[in-house]
Amino acid sequence: MYDTIEIISPGLDESALKTVIKKSQVLERYDVETGEILYRVTTGFLEGSYDSRLSIRQVEGNRIRVSGSVHKFILGHNCFGGPVDIKKCCRYLVLLVQKRLNIELPGWEKWEVGRVDIAHVFNLGEYQTVCDYLRSMRSIVYPRRTCHSYGLETVYFPGASSTLKFYNKGIEFAAHDRARLIRLKDDNMYRQENIELLERLSLQLLRVEVEIRRRKMKYDGINLNCGSLDDAYFNSCYEREVRKVIKEGASSLEVVKDIEGVKERLG
Repeated sequence: MYDTIEIISPGLDESALKTVIKKSQVLERYDVETGEILYRVTTGFLEGSYDSRLSIRQVEGNRIRVSGSVHKFILGHNCFGGPVDIKKCCRYLVLLVQKRLNIELPGWEKWEVGRVDIAHVFNLGEYQTVCDYLRSMRSIVYPRRTCHSYGLETVYFPGASSTLKFYNKGIEFAAHDRARLIRLKDDNMYRQENIELLERLSLQLLRVEVEIRRRKMKYDGINLNCGSLDDAYFNSCYEREVRKVIKEGASSLEVVKDIEGVKERLG
Protein backbone atom coordinates (compact mmCIF):
# COMPACT_ATOMS: atom_id res chain seq x y z
CA MET A 1 0.00 0.00 0.00
CA TYR A 2 1.10 3.58 -0.63
CA ASP A 3 1.58 6.14 2.12
CA THR A 4 3.48 9.42 1.72
CA ILE A 5 3.66 10.66 -1.87
CA GLU A 6 5.31 13.79 -3.24
CA ILE A 7 4.37 15.26 -6.61
CA ILE A 8 5.59 18.37 -8.45
CA SER A 9 3.41 20.50 -10.71
CA PRO A 10 4.17 21.96 -14.12
CA GLY A 11 4.60 25.74 -14.10
CA LEU A 12 1.48 27.48 -12.78
CA ASP A 13 -0.02 30.64 -14.22
CA GLU A 14 0.39 33.80 -12.17
CA SER A 15 -3.17 33.76 -10.87
CA ALA A 16 -2.96 30.22 -9.49
CA LEU A 17 0.48 30.84 -8.00
CA LYS A 18 -0.71 34.02 -6.24
CA THR A 19 -3.58 32.08 -4.70
CA VAL A 20 -1.19 29.45 -3.36
CA ILE A 21 1.12 32.10 -1.91
CA LYS A 22 -1.79 34.04 -0.39
CA LYS A 23 -2.84 31.00 1.61
CA SER A 24 0.68 30.03 2.62
CA GLN A 25 3.56 31.15 4.78
CA VAL A 26 6.40 32.92 2.99
CA LEU A 27 9.89 32.78 4.50
CA GLU A 28 12.61 34.98 3.02
CA ARG A 29 16.31 35.53 3.68
CA TYR A 30 17.91 38.84 2.76
CA ASP A 31 21.42 40.13 2.34
CA VAL A 32 21.19 43.11 4.71
CA GLU A 33 23.95 45.01 2.95
CA THR A 34 22.55 44.80 -0.57
CA GLY A 35 18.86 44.12 0.11
CA GLU A 36 19.03 41.12 -2.23
CA ILE A 37 16.60 38.27 -1.54
CA LEU A 38 18.83 35.23 -1.16
CA TYR A 39 15.94 32.78 -1.16
CA ARG A 40 12.20 32.63 -0.68
CA VAL A 41 10.31 29.58 0.58
CA THR A 42 6.53 29.32 0.43
CA THR A 43 4.85 26.64 2.52
CA GLY A 44 1.23 25.86 3.28
CA PHE A 45 -0.91 23.16 4.83
CA LEU A 46 -4.40 22.07 3.89
CA GLU A 47 -7.11 21.00 6.29
CA GLY A 48 -8.53 17.61 5.40
CA SER A 49 -11.13 15.24 6.75
CA TYR A 50 -8.73 13.57 9.18
CA ASP A 51 -5.22 14.88 8.62
CA SER A 52 -4.07 18.43 7.84
CA ARG A 53 -0.46 17.51 7.21
CA LEU A 54 -0.53 17.86 3.45
CA SER A 55 2.33 20.19 2.59
CA ILE A 56 2.45 22.63 -0.30
CA ARG A 57 5.78 24.25 -1.13
CA GLN A 58 6.68 26.60 -3.94
CA VAL A 59 9.73 25.52 -5.92
CA GLU A 60 11.59 26.97 -8.87
CA GLY A 61 9.84 27.95 -12.07
CA ASN A 62 6.40 28.78 -10.64
CA ARG A 63 5.95 25.17 -9.66
CA ILE A 64 4.60 23.72 -6.42
CA ARG A 65 5.51 20.54 -4.58
CA VAL A 66 2.67 18.74 -2.80
CA SER A 67 3.41 15.96 -0.31
CA GLY A 68 1.60 14.05 2.37
CA SER A 69 0.17 10.72 3.43
CA VAL A 70 -2.75 9.95 1.17
CA HIS A 71 -3.53 7.05 3.48
CA LYS A 72 -3.81 9.26 6.59
CA PHE A 73 -5.56 12.05 4.75
CA ILE A 74 -8.41 9.75 3.75
CA LEU A 75 -8.59 7.34 6.67
CA GLY A 76 -6.98 9.18 9.58
CA HIS A 77 -4.34 6.51 10.20
CA ASN A 78 -1.99 4.37 8.15
CA CYS A 79 -2.07 1.15 10.16
CA PHE A 80 -3.65 -0.88 7.35
CA GLY A 81 -6.09 -0.59 4.46
CA GLY A 82 -4.13 1.89 2.36
CA PRO A 83 -4.42 2.72 -1.36
CA VAL A 84 -2.71 0.46 -3.90
CA ASP A 85 -3.06 2.47 -7.14
CA ILE A 86 -0.32 5.08 -7.58
CA LYS A 87 -2.12 6.99 -10.33
CA LYS A 88 -5.26 7.36 -8.24
CA CYS A 89 -3.13 8.64 -5.35
CA CYS A 90 -1.59 11.35 -7.53
CA ARG A 91 -4.98 12.29 -8.93
CA TYR A 92 -6.41 12.51 -5.42
CA LEU A 93 -3.68 14.90 -4.24
CA VAL A 94 -4.11 17.27 -7.20
CA LEU A 95 -7.91 17.34 -6.96
CA LEU A 96 -7.71 17.88 -3.21
CA VAL A 97 -5.42 20.92 -3.54
CA GLN A 98 -7.54 22.24 -6.37
CA LYS A 99 -10.74 21.95 -4.35
CA ARG A 100 -9.36 23.31 -1.07
CA LEU A 101 -7.66 26.34 -2.66
CA ASN A 102 -10.42 26.85 -5.23
CA ILE A 103 -8.00 27.18 -8.11
CA GLU A 104 -7.54 25.54 -11.48
CA LEU A 105 -4.42 23.36 -11.62
CA PRO A 106 -2.79 21.47 -14.51
CA GLY A 107 -4.14 17.95 -15.02
CA TRP A 108 -2.75 15.43 -12.55
CA GLU A 109 -1.22 13.31 -15.31
CA LYS A 110 1.10 16.23 -16.21
CA TRP A 111 2.62 16.42 -12.72
CA GLU A 112 5.85 14.62 -11.83
CA VAL A 113 6.52 12.29 -8.93
CA GLY A 114 9.22 13.20 -6.42
CA ARG A 115 8.89 10.51 -3.76
CA VAL A 116 6.81 7.42 -3.08
CA ASP A 117 6.56 5.46 0.18
CA ILE A 118 5.25 1.93 -0.18
CA ALA A 119 4.68 -0.41 2.75
CA HIS A 120 3.30 -3.72 3.96
CA VAL A 121 2.22 -4.53 7.50
CA PHE A 122 2.51 -7.95 9.11
CA ASN A 123 0.44 -9.03 12.11
CA LEU A 124 2.85 -10.95 14.35
CA GLY A 125 0.18 -11.71 16.95
CA GLU A 126 1.51 -9.76 19.92
CA TYR A 127 3.65 -6.78 20.85
CA GLN A 128 6.52 -8.81 22.30
CA THR A 129 6.92 -10.78 19.08
CA VAL A 130 7.32 -7.54 17.14
CA CYS A 131 9.95 -6.39 19.65
CA ASP A 132 11.80 -9.68 19.38
CA TYR A 133 11.82 -9.48 15.60
CA LEU A 134 13.17 -5.93 15.60
CA ARG A 135 15.85 -6.94 18.11
CA SER A 136 16.96 -9.72 15.77
CA MET A 137 17.22 -7.21 12.90
CA ARG A 138 19.99 -5.20 14.56
CA SER A 139 22.73 -7.57 13.42
CA ILE A 140 21.57 -7.74 9.80
CA VAL A 141 23.76 -6.16 7.14
CA TYR A 142 22.48 -4.18 4.18
CA PRO A 143 25.18 -3.96 1.48
CA ARG A 144 26.93 -0.55 1.60
CA ARG A 145 24.51 0.89 4.16
CA THR A 146 24.60 1.42 7.90
CA CYS A 147 21.91 -0.05 10.12
CA HIS A 148 20.34 2.41 12.57
CA SER A 149 17.95 1.54 15.39
CA TYR A 150 15.84 3.26 18.03
CA GLY A 151 15.30 0.95 20.99
CA LEU A 152 12.78 -1.74 20.13
CA GLU A 153 10.80 0.62 17.95
CA THR A 154 12.63 1.05 14.65
CA VAL A 155 15.39 -0.43 12.51
CA TYR A 156 16.20 1.37 9.28
CA PHE A 157 18.75 1.48 6.48
CA PRO A 158 19.04 4.99 4.99
CA GLY A 159 20.44 5.61 1.53
CA ALA A 160 20.71 8.42 -1.01
CA SER A 161 18.06 7.02 -3.34
CA SER A 162 15.90 4.94 -0.98
CA THR A 163 15.41 4.09 2.68
CA LEU A 164 14.21 0.80 4.13
CA LYS A 165 12.44 0.84 7.52
CA PHE A 166 11.18 -1.85 9.89
CA TYR A 167 9.20 -0.54 12.86
CA ASN A 168 6.55 -1.24 15.45
CA LYS A 169 3.40 0.38 14.10
CA GLY A 170 1.75 0.57 17.53
CA ILE A 171 4.46 2.77 19.06
CA GLU A 172 4.39 5.07 16.05
CA PHE A 173 0.59 5.25 16.20
CA ALA A 174 0.60 6.16 19.89
CA ALA A 175 3.21 8.88 19.32
CA HIS A 176 1.76 10.53 16.23
CA ASP A 177 -1.87 9.60 15.59
CA ARG A 178 -3.75 8.65 18.75
CA ALA A 179 -4.08 12.12 20.28
CA ARG A 180 -4.96 13.67 16.92
CA LEU A 181 -7.79 11.21 16.33
CA ILE A 182 -9.14 11.81 19.83
CA ARG A 183 -9.21 15.56 19.17
CA LEU A 184 -11.34 15.00 16.08
CA LYS A 185 -14.25 13.85 18.26
CA ASP A 186 -15.71 11.96 15.33
CA ASP A 187 -18.53 9.92 16.90
CA ASN A 188 -19.17 7.98 13.69
CA MET A 189 -15.62 6.89 12.89
CA TYR A 190 -13.29 7.41 15.83
CA ARG A 191 -14.97 6.98 19.17
CA GLN A 192 -12.68 6.46 22.15
CA GLU A 193 -13.19 2.70 22.17
CA ASN A 194 -12.45 2.46 18.45
CA ILE A 195 -9.19 4.35 18.87
CA GLU A 196 -8.14 2.12 21.77
CA LEU A 197 -8.94 -0.98 19.71
CA LEU A 198 -6.91 0.39 16.81
CA GLU A 199 -3.97 1.04 19.12
CA ARG A 200 -4.08 -2.48 20.60
CA LEU A 201 -4.19 -3.99 17.14
CA SER A 202 -1.38 -1.80 15.82
CA LEU A 203 0.91 -2.95 18.64
CA GLN A 204 0.87 -6.38 16.96
CA LEU A 205 1.90 -4.97 13.60
CA LEU A 206 5.35 -4.92 12.06
CA ARG A 207 5.49 -2.31 9.32
CA VAL A 208 8.06 -2.70 6.55
CA GLU A 209 8.35 0.44 4.43
CA VAL A 210 10.47 1.55 1.50
CA GLU A 211 10.88 5.22 0.66
CA ILE A 212 11.69 5.56 -3.04
CA ARG A 213 13.18 8.91 -4.03
CA ARG A 214 13.24 10.75 -7.33
CA ARG A 215 16.95 10.04 -7.69
CA LYS A 216 16.33 6.29 -7.84
CA MET A 217 13.46 6.65 -10.28
CA LYS A 218 15.65 8.71 -12.59
CA TYR A 219 18.45 6.16 -12.31
CA ASP A 220 16.01 3.38 -13.20
CA GLY A 221 14.91 5.38 -16.25
CA ILE A 222 11.20 5.52 -15.53
CA ASN A 223 8.92 8.26 -16.85
CA LEU A 224 8.32 10.60 -13.92
CA ASN A 225 4.99 11.91 -15.22
CA CYS A 226 2.20 10.82 -12.89
CA GLY A 227 0.11 9.67 -15.84
CA SER A 228 2.83 7.18 -16.82
CA LEU A 229 3.55 5.65 -13.40
CA ASP A 230 3.26 1.90 -13.00
CA ASP A 231 2.42 0.06 -9.78
CA ALA A 232 4.53 -2.88 -10.93
CA TYR A 233 7.67 -0.70 -10.78
CA PHE A 234 7.10 0.40 -7.18
CA ASN A 235 6.16 -3.10 -6.06
CA SER A 236 9.34 -4.48 -7.62
CA CYS A 237 11.43 -1.77 -5.88
CA TYR A 238 9.88 -2.78 -2.59
CA GLU A 239 10.61 -6.46 -3.11
CA ARG A 240 14.22 -5.83 -4.17
CA GLU A 241 14.97 -3.58 -1.19
CA VAL A 242 13.46 -5.96 1.36
CA ARG A 243 15.16 -9.01 -0.15
CA LYS A 244 18.57 -7.38 0.26
CA VAL A 245 18.05 -7.39 4.01
CA ILE A 246 16.17 -10.65 4.33
CA LYS A 247 18.79 -12.42 2.20
CA GLU A 248 21.62 -11.07 4.34
CA GLY A 249 19.74 -12.03 7.48
CA ALA A 250 19.07 -15.54 6.23
CA SER A 251 22.72 -16.08 5.34
CA SER A 252 23.82 -15.02 8.83
CA LEU A 253 21.63 -17.73 10.30
CA GLU A 254 23.01 -20.55 8.16
CA VAL A 255 24.86 -23.31 9.99
CA VAL A 256 28.56 -23.51 9.14
CA LYS A 257 30.02 -27.01 9.01
CA ASP A 258 33.70 -26.56 8.21
CA ILE A 259 36.70 -24.85 9.80
CA GLU A 260 36.93 -22.15 7.15
CA GLY A 261 33.26 -21.30 7.61
CA VAL A 262 33.74 -21.05 11.37
CA LYS A 263 36.77 -18.74 10.93
CA GLU A 264 34.81 -16.50 8.56
CA ARG A 265 31.83 -16.31 10.93
CA LEU A 266 33.99 -15.50 13.97
CA GLY A 267 36.30 -13.18 12.13
